[in-house]
Amino acid sequence: MTNIEISSRINGGDKEFLREYLASKTQSIFTTAFRELQNRNDAMEAARSVLAEVKKRAADGTCPVDMDAWLEYLVTVSCNDIVMKKLLAANPDLTSSFASEKPAAVQTAPASVQPSPAQPAAAAALSPVPEIKNVSRESNEKCKKKDIERIKRNRRRDVAVTAILIIVTLLLAWVLLSLLYLKGIISMDFSFGLADWFNQNVLKLFLIGS
Repeated sequence: MTNIEISSRINGGDKEFLREYLASKTQSIFTTAFRELQNRNDAMEAARSVLAEVKKRAADGTCPVDMDAWLEYLVTVSCNDIVMKKLLAANPDLTSSFASEKPAAVQTAPASVQPSPAQPAAAAALSPVPEIKNVSRESNEKCKKKDIERIKRNRRRDVAVTAILIIVTLLLAWVLLSLLYLKGIISMDFSFGLADWFNQNVLKLFLIGS
């Protein structure tokens, strides 16, 4: 299903489709938030905030076409909000400081240079939101690539370790069956020829020089 079809169904009020879509994205939203915040409760709060925003925009029929990129952007914004709230909670003096301070451009700029209605393109170009979105997307792509590489390395290591354990286990079982046969504990019917092979090949290695 294309991005246009997904956004059309969501904006069209298909609540069942919206529930299924959010259910398929909840785990990745939480994982991304947890990677950013390193705290399970904060990550859950960020995920709830993102889902609430999607539901609100879906009810208004204003969700963007590229839903996946928008979700990544919402996760980044939500994580930044949580970090800022915790920072302000830990440092109450910053709240009054932020409220009293004004950007230098606002303090010094005369009224004549304020954006006019005839300058919507210039005002939009000064908006920092697209830049933040692009930066967050690049950061998430890098994190995804690192996660994929780490998973591949771990998978190759697990496969190698498993193969070695299987080989060692089979060899030990082989030697054990051969020894049990030599001791007369098991008969030839249960040795499957392992004892003969052991005597002809492996046992000679122990008898060299004796």
